[in-house]
Amino acid sequence: MDNVPNANEECMNAIKHWRWLAVTSVCVLSGAALGQTQPAAQLRGVEAWRSDLRVLADELPKRHINAFTRVSRQRFDEDVDRLRADAAGLTLDQFHARLLQLVALVGDAHTTLAWGDAQTDFGRLPISIVRLKDGYFINAIEPAHRALLGGKLTRIGDVGIDEAAARVATLFPYENDASMHNGVCWWLGVPEALEVLGVVPSRQQIALGVLARDGTERSAVLAPAPRGATIQYDVLPTQDLVQWPKLTNPRPEFYWFEHVPEHKAVYVRYDKCANDPKRILLLFSKELFAFLDAHEADAQRVIIDVRRNGGGNSLVFAPVIAGLAARDRFRRHGNLIVLIGPRTFSSGMMNALQLKHHAGAVLMGRPTGQKPNSFGEVKSFALPNLGATVHYSTKRFTQIDGDDPPSLMPEVLVEPTADDYFAGRDVALERALEFERP
Repeated sequence: MDNVPNANEECMNAIKHWRWLAVTSVCVLSGAALGQTQPAAQLRGVEAWRSDLRVLADELPKRHINAFTRVSRQRFDEDVDRLRADAAGLTLDQFHARLLQLVALVGDAHTTLAWGDAQTDFGRLPISIVRLKDGYFINAIEPAHRALLGGKLTRIGDVGIDEAAARVATLFPYENDASMHNGVCWWLGVPEALEVLGVVPSRQQIALGVLARDGTERSAVLAPAPRGATIQYDVLPTQDLVQWPKLTNPRPEFYWFEHVPEHKAVYVRYDKCANDPKRILLLFSKELFAFLDAHEADAQRVIIDVRRNGGGNSLVFAPVIAGLAARDRFRRHGNLIVLIGPRTFSSGMMNALQLKHHAGAVLMGRPTGQKPNSFGEVKSFALPNLGATVHYSTKRFTQIDGDDPPSLMPEVLVEPTADDYFAGRDVALERALEFERP
């Protein structure tokens, strides 16, 4: 389970991530805007917007390694022409949304449109949502609505939760169900998106229907937090319920390890594919293997957790992969386990697959948010009038020959239920610690 013992920090990290990755997929937006209500022409001028549209339409197909693997060039050009014609009647945020929609047609999660200023900054409901095996649940909320904490979302406005999720899933790029659910959890808390997609009539008051933990049906009306405000949350599971806080609590380091002597295991947390400024990975690797070699009797299993690793430079982890591959005891089935999940992405996913191929690791947990065969190696160019940056892929990576699975799939699937999650159990870590060797 992607446990969230420090949900305030995890919520803020998720918000920052999805604001950067705020991209729309194929959808038809209504006349409502995503934030501002003034016509685009009053703000910047239609011709300025059309100029940026021309830049995007010309440059993205030329620069991307293959922009038309999931959408035809004809469809892309038709949408460009339609947006150019519609521009004069659009509001600022609707023009932004339509432009983001155009980029999302490429269908590449690394190809995105991002703003460097606050003009498309979204509002935020005081809520955090987590996707579990049995639905979408509230794992953090403002204290005034604490009664909903831990409850299962059943509707937003008058729209059932499955339909609401399907609508907001059109507002960001994803390559598989895992990354789709990640995005849905964030976008269900964006009032502008809920309004523009017709989930609610107004972004100012968002009605929720919830099946509470005690089995009762409850409802509440949430107002967006002021833009830029720090939201205070009540969180579940609470810190006292989390069963492995020493291992799973967020830390400022990119990576660390802890000995779990009662299970004769060493837990390695790897959250970012980069050298930590305080300790480069080569030094970390030397410390890890010095410990493992000095404690063979009570460090028989290594568990590497990349469930929160969103990528970076896949090469920096090479010393750890090589060191594990060189030690025969960790090549025995079950002595090296890699925990993966929906937030395992890009280079984090690549390192998990390398550990499987080169060091004999058993992959455990949930499917990754990145396809093994996918685009990457990102570069960018600017849209000068919007103050926006287009990020695009320059390479295609093939990690699995002869197949094109939607995710890197675990050999041992472990999905947390709501009861597991809100009891503070990390069922994937538990399974790894107790995994029986053949």
